[in-house]
Amino acid sequence: MPRLPAELIDHLACGVAHQIGACDRDGLPRICRGLAAQVEDDGRLSVLLSAQSGFELLAAIRDTARLSVVIARPSTHRTVQIKGNGAGVVVPAEPRYRELLRKRRDAFLREVAGYGFTERFVDAWYAVRPEQLACVTFAPYGAWDQTPGPGAGRPIELLP
Repeated sequence: MPRLPAELIDHLACGVAHQIGACDRDGLPRICRGLAAQVEDDGRLSVLLSAQSGFELLAAIRDTARLSVVIARPSTHRTVQIKGNGAGVVVPAEPRYRELLRKRRDAFLREVAGYGFTERFVDAWYAVRPEQLACVTFAPYGAWDQTPGPGAGRPIELLP
C-alpha cells in the first residue's frame, strides 16, 4: 500500500482545515468538514468528523469505500488532496482519538487566531460529543498539490 511522505504527515499536524468528500452510489457528491487526521502505523489515513453533520458523507463512504480529503493550511494556503479507497467507518472509542481531536483543535486555533477567529468560533466546530465522533480510515492511493499557483494539480509522489 502506498504511504504518505513525511512532509505530508507533518502537514496534517500543523493546524489544517479538512474537507472530506465522497460520491454516493448514485454519483451525487457528499461533503463534510473533517476535524483531525493522522497516519496510522499501517500507513492508512484516519480522519475524524462529526457523525451528526456528516451523516450523508458517512453513508456514501459505507456504500462505496472511496473518498477524497482536502487539507489546507490557512496561513500559507498550502493545500493537498489525498484520494483513497478501502475506507471503513467506526466510532472511535479509544482515548487516543479524543487526544488527537484536542491536539488538532489547538493547532487549528493557533493557525487562525491571527486572523481574528476566536476560541469560541473554533470550538463550535470541534465540540463533538464522544458518541457523535466518527472515524474514517482508508488506504491512500494518490495525492496532489492543490495549492493555488503554477504547481496546482501536480501529483505528489507517495512512498512504496
